Amino acid sequence: MSLPPISTDYHKKLVSIPHFHGIITTNYDNLFEDNCGNGCQVIVTPEDVPYIDNKKKQIFKVHGDLSKPESIIISSSDYNTFFKYDSQNNVYWSVIKERIATKNVLFLGYNIEDSNIRVIYEKITDSLKHHKKECFLVAPNLNQAKINDLNRQDIHYIDSKAEEIIDELIDNIKANIVADLHLNKVSADTFKRFCNNYQIAPDLKDGESNFIVSGFKGLKNEPLDGKINFKIKKESEAIKSLKELIEGNYFGEIDISKEELEKMNLTYNGITAVSTEDADRLKIKSTPRVDSKIDLRFENGEEFTDIPVVIFTSKVKIEIRAQLINSVLSITIHLPITENLEPKVHYSHNEICERVQDEIALFTILENFTKGSKFTAYGKDGFQTTNTFGTIPDLHQHSVNMLNYLGKLKEIENNYNIRFTNFPFTSISESIDSIDIVHSVINNKPLSGTMNSDKLLEVDIDKSAENIIQVLEEIDTGKFPLTSHFEEVEYIELIGHKLNLGYKIVEYLDLEVTNWDSIKSKRENVAFVKSKTKQVKIFYSSEKN
Repeated sequence: MSLPPISTDYHKKLVSIPHFHGIITTNYDNLFEDNCGNGCQVIVTPEDVPYIDNKKKQIFKVHGDLSKPESIIISSSDYNTFFKYDSQNNVYWSVIKERIATKNVLFLGYNIEDSNIRVIYEKITDSLKHHKKECFLVAPNLNQAKINDLNRQDIHYIDSKAEEIIDELIDNIKANIVADLHLNKVSADTFKRFCNNYQIAPDLKDGESNFIVSGFKGLKNEPLDGKINFKIKKESEAIKSLKELIEGNYFGEIDISKEELEKMNLTYNGITAVSTEDADRLKIKSTPRVDSKIDLRFENGEEFTDIPVVIFTSKVKIEIRAQLINSVLSITIHLPITENLEPKVHYSHNEICERVQDEIALFTILENFTKGSKFTAYGKDGFQTTNTFGTIPDLHQHSVNMLNYLGKLKEIENNYNIRFTNFPFTSISESIDSIDIVHSVINNKPLSGTMNSDKLLEVDIDKSAENIIQVLEEIDTGKFPLTSHFEEVEYIELIGHKLNLGYKIVEYLDLEVTNWDSIKSKRENVAFVKSKTKQVKIFYSSEKN
């Protein structure tokens, strides 16, 4: 009757290390293969050699296997006969020699004084002399004489228990395998298989001469246990922002440069993804409690759909951010909530406006919010709430003004059959005068203007030209309009478009003949015409007069 092993944890750990391509064991049991599954191949006899699969981890059982009683070596005479005499030309032994000659060897759980191990090692030494890879033996508390004996046999001694060295090896691989991949010290296949052991599916991309890790995700899309440990230099300005983020007074992103980082370590399921040497910068970003889309309806019936909304929460405040086309509307509510709730509302606009119609929709929403309109928000999961934020006079007036000018821009688009697209948001306020001019022109409304001087005309009067005197009298009494007609078409630049205004006509207002009495009494024959207010009306015509 065979008793179950106390533990096979370290068998499982050892076979899970893909860096180890082969295991040579003197045990008869199946503990290694039971913990390795389909990823290993057991090789017991020479008949197994032709079927070696190098894609699998090979387990050489040099003392035989319980499933093949004829292969078992029990007595010293069995052992010595096989290894000292019968194995000279044995294919099985040749494969073992090749493995030990071309691979580094780690003795675990053995004493070099063990006759079995000594026979194997002497066989290798006799055949290969010094033409072999490095060998290491792990054992606790060996005396110096034994250590010296190991050195003479070119075996490096490691003072440790097998369990401890396995744990240390795994920890070392976890800490360095990403860097080793980038330095071509480990293959992409070995890297992937090691990560898979910890339920990680790495994303790799080709570099110039190596593979580069572009990201990590969980196997079968399972979540990863990510941990970050970092220390910021005392003089860094990021410390204040980080403190505010931790305390819940700030929601957003903190960008910490490499120069500000004293140390950093990022792990996923225990595997180091980024260390201090690799980090170019560290970005810390708030995670919203809610990230969804809503539909919005105001009490006047205006409705807007699929508005992205994120909600951040902390012990001290709630912040709602709605992506309103080219703007973000932020609503901050400080806790605890009281009856006299006064949320702080702010909006920030993108630098670029994509379309006028989008801007009209944006400021229609803002205008409704800020005048205190009641609204209902509908969530995709059936959530529904009705509320109002009260009036916000300054932002409401701003929204009204923007809607006024955006409406004019829309009329201009339709009149000229053009589109204002991808223009700076600031260009609207910078173009207010031009917008007013073009809007008045397309609606046949006169523009107001001011003359540089009140002097307008000097008229020489022939004594026989009574009709001129009559005209001057009508000018003086405001019955005869005086106009100027321009010969060239006038254009105006407006938000990336050159628009044709037409032919300019100027009508001078509030005219008077300053020496009318002298002209009327014929004491003077040069009439002086000027504007009392220097005001003019400006028209544009599509036809030349």
